[in-house]
Amino acid sequence: MKTGRILTAISLMAVLLLMVSGAQAEMIFGVKPSTVVQSSYFGFVAGTSMVIEFGVDYARAGVKVEGDTEGDFGFDPIEVDAEVSASMLMPHGGVKLYLKPRTAGTTSPYFLADLFKAFTSIDPGEVDDATEDLIASVEEMLSPFGLNLGFGAEYHFSDRFSVGGEYGLRYLMSSTEFDEIDMKVSTNIGMTYAAITANFVF
Repeated sequence: MKTGRILTAISLMAVLLLMVSGAQAEMIFGVKPSTVVQSSYFGFVAGTSMVIEFGVDYARAGVKVEGDTEGDFGFDPIEVDAEVSASMLMPHGGVKLYLKPRTAGTTSPYFLADLFKAFTSIDPGEVDDATEDLIASVEEMLSPFGLNLGFGAEYHFSDRFSVGGEYGLRYLMSSTEFDEIDMKVSTNIGMTYAAITANFVF
């Protein structure tokens, strides 16, 4: 996944640039415990009306099967010894624009725009070259680019802590070519989401 590694490096460089540019700014940390992905973020507070945010999600799963059928169910005995694992890394970043200043004792509505890119890796164990090529195509298909557009509101208990609610649209796109069977597959998925947020400024 040469392209995936390049995009990962670009994402990390962007995060480092944001950290350097925001070295003198206040930082913010937020969580969205009601969402599976993009459930946390770090960012920089730009004045009282904007937050630049970024984060990384990670997931991993593995399956190992050992044993044999011993002629069960009328089939010939088959010995099984297989192990498959997969992981996904998904950096994301965006901006949150407040329609009212973020001040203690007030409620601030906001709009959010967020970009993300998934990088999926599958380890099938020992397979032939044709299967490796097929798995590489599947990895590409399971590594979508996406966009979040949302709106919400936060109540600021103080200048350092707020709680809010958020609702938005999450859109994912991916495309891959299966050279072995001369097929191109493009997918797009749109879904709404709702989240409760907690935000800490430090």
